[in-house]
Amino acid sequence: MRNEPQPAAAELRIAIGQNPDDPEAHLYLGRALAALGKDAVGRNPPANLYRGRLRKEEIDAQFATARSIYKQMFAGLSNLQAHGPGGAAMHIGFGFLLLYQSREEDALEQFRWAAALDPRSDVVHRSVCQGLGESALLHSPKAAQKEFDEAVSECELAVTLGPGRTENRLELAYVLAAQGKLDEAQRVEEEAVQLAPNSPSVRFVLGTIYEQERNYTAAADAYRNAIALAPDNAELHRQLAGAFRRQQDRWRDQRISSCDRAGRDRC
Repeated sequence: MRNEPQPAAAELRIAIGQNPDDPEAHLYLGRALAALGKDAVGRNPPANLYRGRLRKEEIDAQFATARSIYKQMFAGLSNLQAHGPGGAAMHIGFGFLLLYQSREEDALEQFRWAAALDPRSDVVHRSVCQGLGESALLHSPKAAQKEFDEAVSECELAVTLGPGRTENRLELAYVLAAQGKLDEAQRVEEEAVQLAPNSPSVRFVLGTIYEQERNYTAAADAYRNAIALAPDNAELHRQLAGAFRRQQDRWRDQRISSCDRAGRDRC
């Protein structure tokens, strides 16, 4: 799944211990810690306030480390290397780092560099799509539309270049759903299910799209199918419980609305 910060943070700490000069490990650990902080704010327990301050210091430290390593990597490349396919991956990593530091315009410049440097790589175009989509979510709907359109184009190109790679369709579905184009997102996600019927992540994303369509029965079925493939995944069980709860809430609201129209004495 896209959002599993706690296990991700633990694995990234192991990766950093094994290779402390990997900028992406520091970058994504910072992001995972930021997601944990966001969860804590959402629950708002006072005990987490001090932990939150400590976490922010570590997040800043991980991003600073990643930035330093990226700068060293760029400095160690010749112009030809820095502006070729190998450089594209570093531009993407550096772009995400800038994005997480709320430097959206600088991040977009890095993503567009990457797409220009390695135009035949579906992985590059998918990463550019993800970066543009995440940047768009930080802007007002009107300002974000251009970035969303550009993100869709990048993801569609990724699908064309790598038609057998499920991740390309997953990212396209995310971006379409974020724009509210749920029918298109569902179509793309169902194609992904055909490509990877045994992937719990694909079933999970399909379930989230059904939920946005308020089709909670279909969402629950998608989550059940995902759980059958990954029975120990706690996030899937939480999503299934949430779909059940939202379906019950909807039934209750429909019943109350029917009673209001018919008169309370008839309910």
